[in-house]
Amino acid sequence: MVAEFERDLIVQRTKEGLAIAKANGRLLGTKPKLSDRRAKELRDDFDSGDYTLAELAEDYRVSRATIYRTLKRAVGSQ
Repeated sequence: MVAEFERDLIVQRTKEGLAIAKANGRLLGTKPKLSDRRAKELRDDFDSGDYTLAELAEDYRVSRATIYRTLKRAVGSQ
C-alpha cells in the first residue's frame, strides 16, 4: 500500500513537470532531426512550390514523415 502511494506521487509529479515544460514551449520527446536553420530552409523550399515532398526528403536526407512534422511545427508556431 505504501509503494502504491509512492508510485502515485511520482506519477503526479512527473505529469506536473511535463505540463510545466509544455506550457513553457519546450518540445517533449526526442530532439528534432533538423536544426532550426535547416527547418527554415526546408519551409522556404516547400513554400516556393518547386519541390515535391519526396524531393525534399531526399535532399535533406530525412523521411517524408519528418518533412510533414517539420511543416506542422511551422504552422503551429505561427
